[in-house]
Amino acid sequence: MEEETPTMAGPGPGRKHDNGVNDPEEGPGSAGDGISSLEQPLLKKSNTLTANHLAMVGAKVSHIESLDYEIIENDLFKHDWRSRSTVEVLQYVFLKWALAFLVGLLTGVIASLINLAIENISGIKMLHMVQLVRDKRYWAGFFYFSGFNLALTFVAAVLCVVFAPTAAGPGIPEIKAYLNGVDTPNMFGAPQLIVKIIGSICAVSSGLDLGKEGPLVHIGACLANLLSQGGSGRFRLRWKWLRYFNNDRDRRDLITCGASSGSAVAASIDHGLYAVLGAAALMSGSMRMTVSLCVIFLELTNNLTLLPMTMFVLLIAKTVGDAFNPSIYEIILDLKGLPFLEPKPEPWMKDLTVGELAAAKARTISLQVVEKVSTVLEVLRNTGHNGFPVVDRPRPGLSELHGLVLRSHLVAVLRKRWFLAEKRRTEEWEARERFSSVELADKNCKIDDLELTPEELEMYVDLHPFTNTTPYTVVETMSVAKAVVLFRSVALRHMLIMPKYQGPEISPLVGILTRQDLRAHNILGAFPHLSKKSKAH
Repeated sequence: MEEETPTMAGPGPGRKHDNGVNDPEEGPGSAGDGISSLEQPLLKKSNTLTANHLAMVGAKVSHIESLDYEIIENDLFKHDWRSRSTVEVLQYVFLKWALAFLVGLLTGVIASLINLAIENISGIKMLHMVQLVRDKRYWAGFFYFSGFNLALTFVAAVLCVVFAPTAAGPGIPEIKAYLNGVDTPNMFGAPQLIVKIIGSICAVSSGLDLGKEGPLVHIGACLANLLSQGGSGRFRLRWKWLRYFNNDRDRRDLITCGASSGSAVAASIDHGLYAVLGAAALMSGSMRMTVSLCVIFLELTNNLTLLPMTMFVLLIAKTVGDAFNPSIYEIILDLKGLPFLEPKPEPWMKDLTVGELAAAKARTISLQVVEKVSTVLEVLRNTGHNGFPVVDRPRPGLSELHGLVLRSHLVAVLRKRWFLAEKRRTEEWEARERFSSVELADKNCKIDDLELTPEELEMYVDLHPFTNTTPYTVVETMSVAKAVVLFRSVALRHMLIMPKYQGPEISPLVGILTRQDLRAHNILGAFPHLSKKSKAH
């Protein structure tokens, strides 16, 4: 993920990185670490703010990134929305509702088929075992029952290990991380859907201590992803009407519908009082859900008289659970290394500013509005960052932040060789002739096979049409606690930090923060003395 973004302090022509990219000269109004000399950090810190980009997705260690939920308001996007007719807008709304309905319908159908398969397999297994017991062939019944269950478990395990390791487990922690803004790779494809269906049938039929709730949530999410994206991999459909949903924002909305559908069809339950209250207490104590569980149990039992007692049990179970440990899904998220941002920041985060946090990172790599092709290529090859600040210099000695350009957009420009022989700003129509917002939605960031001639490397590229000119920015004196709330509420991927004081010789950018930088564990690694305050709270 945080290979997603460049890190720390506004660059420019006076300094050179190890990768050969020039940074701007720092004037008397700024310190060497990118923080204004008028705003020196008050807290001691280590040299760097570290981050881990690996996590367990299912049973596979995967490289993770963040999702782009933010609207990229560049010139091409604005033109695309302005040119859409009323019919196209209505078509988008209708298709989104139609897909949500279809996701719910298919999830219900698959859930019914899974229940039918489990009942038949379990019935056949029990029928033969009972017959062996009646014939007083006890050892034969024991080995038959054990062997049958072992075979079903073996099939489920082999499917996960060989075909879809990311389908292992319930899938709910990964889905929670995805909805929180973490891209969990290879989690919602066709192999995962098929393995999840067959694996859940085999696992539940084998008598293991598990249920269908988690797998059905994952199945619903897979269906939503496949329908909205036209499939996955080389078999993906490229229908024109699917272009509306080729972005992380709409994809998240539909995956939310799919996960909700899976949760809704997961239970059939006995109306016995103790059974209902016991199940409610167990789920509330482990998952820490209250209102949603209350609604689910009310719908399942269709008995309003149980509502007050159910609410009372849920509140007690959650309160007792919160006094001892986090929810089971939060524990799994932490064990898997998925960078989940909690809704409430830690109390000690109020004592730290985003400027001080950014100062613990390496310097930010920025690009100019009209940049040399060789510089762009060098930045892409030497960093794994996903976004780069674009700095404009309208006149000597004055720098201002123009916006943020994504890595995928830079790669698209290089692949199409949209180069300029001279250093100039292009007209609006020039970029529209070669690019569309649909093309830029493709996240192909590979440049290994990209070869440019020496003449092309000396040419220029105008980044203005591709730059998001309205990124989310905060002032360097904002507390980390407030930044965490903003970052999570708006579902950001990049948060740009601006200096408190502006001036001709002051860099227009202090740094960039991403979700990895705002995790309590990573912050305590850079500011170890804050751990004492953490324990005190």
